[in-house]
Amino acid sequence: MKIANIKDLSLKVSQFIDGFRSVFKRNDRVHWCKTYIYGLILDGERKSIGAMASRISNANEQSLQQFVNQSQWSFHELIISLNKYMINRLKMNEFIFSLDDTSLPKKGDESVGVSRQYCGVQGKISNCQVIVTLHAISNKIHFPVTARLYLPDGWIKNSKKLDKVKVPLEERNFKEKWRIALDLIDESIQLFKIKSLVFDAAYGCNRNFLNELDKRKINFVGHIRNNEKFWSKNIPIKSVVPRKRNLQTKLRDYDNPVDNRYKPRSALRIAEELFSKGSNIKIIQIRRKNENIKVEYVATRVMECISRPWQKVGKERWLLVEKRKDGVLKYYISNYSKTYPKDEIIELMHKRWKIEQGYQILKEELGLDHYEGRSWLGLHHHIALCFLAYYFINEFDKKKLEISFSAVRRYINRIFQTIFCPFCDNTFPCFPKLILNTS
Repeated sequence: MKIANIKDLSLKVSQFIDGFRSVFKRNDRVHWCKTYIYGLILDGERKSIGAMASRISNANEQSLQQFVNQSQWSFHELIISLNKYMINRLKMNEFIFSLDDTSLPKKGDESVGVSRQYCGVQGKISNCQVIVTLHAISNKIHFPVTARLYLPDGWIKNSKKLDKVKVPLEERNFKEKWRIALDLIDESIQLFKIKSLVFDAAYGCNRNFLNELDKRKINFVGHIRNNEKFWSKNIPIKSVVPRKRNLQTKLRDYDNPVDNRYKPRSALRIAEELFSKGSNIKIIQIRRKNENIKVEYVATRVMECISRPWQKVGKERWLLVEKRKDGVLKYYISNYSKTYPKDEIIELMHKRWKIEQGYQILKEELGLDHYEGRSWLGLHHHIALCFLAYYFINEFDKKKLEISFSAVRRYINRIFQTIFCPFCDNTFPCFPKLILNTS
């Protein structure tokens, strides 16, 4: 490695972050942002502020703490700027969006939003924070779009704890995860066109959420559980004439089956019947990671079964059931029209794995779950800065280098760490000092 490699790469970091100078407004904030991004990109077991400061020459821990936890720059504005940057860079704004939430395990109960709740990382109920996120997916790239912390009801009811971690007043009303997801979607559609939205069963089994997507005319494909019930598309129904109601009435009018002898069936029962017939089974090849996988599935048109009022007939949907190699069945629901190709619906659902890859990169490579502060602002600043580091690494031409995201980060580390500084005879950690002080 030559000294020119280090200077060139350091200049790239500096120029990239300078592109978001309008968000930070002050030179000292830009300076500490660059230091923080170096810390996130460089190797290290922990990406907490203290640990990063100890690895980078001239990195003042107290200044980094102030920049992340107290400095009044807008994480929301940074995320919007990153989104605009990616749209301009890719010359497109239409993507498949993947919705999910991810857990950040925590000890104690003082950090904002920490509660005993389901932790996906550990697969059990434990202390953790949960953030709801949206990722954009195309054939060539995928990247995080936005995120927001979920505050459990116990936190909302405890004003002292909210004050202590400085939760903004506008965030102190309880919102279920699906309502947070809708907020994120509404913010994102100001910039992006959502070609399709894919999500897991926590959202796919929430009929209120699906209805809100219908209102926004967003096409979706979502996982559901096998005990979700549906009416057959072919059952005769009688339409209900809408009744007049006053403003206090919350009742809705639903269609009814003509005959009470008709019963809704679970997704599992419907799948068993379709696979037993054999005539409706389709097999397609889907490219996933670096291999083609064979996918066997069945699809049928169904109508939702509204549980309240009891077993009424709801909206018409696609029900798709995929059989994996090990015989496990996966169930999906979609609001695509009856003429939309079913193969493409299945392919859309298989793109959802990229959000898992995105989480893995953000956590294992960039320390998304390493933040040790307690405040609302600090956590969201850390999330936005992890996104910034993610976008920077995506600047590298991976096809030209023929390496993955993780390999690009290791490549950056190798450039900095395999050469001695001609000024002080140390390896890389002195270099941010040289570069950052020139800004």
